[in-house]
Amino acid sequence: MFAILQSTREQQGNRGKNMEMAKGLSLSFFVSLLHFIISF
Repeated sequence: MFAILQSTREQQGNRGKNMEMAKGLSLSFFVSLLHFIISF
């Protein structure tokens, strides 16, 4: 999980191209986090 966050931070240097990818990553991260909380 932390590795994903680190890689997205590194990619922010290339912002224009990777912005959509970062949005998708954060969205999927949020969804998985929500699913984790619900399944508790």
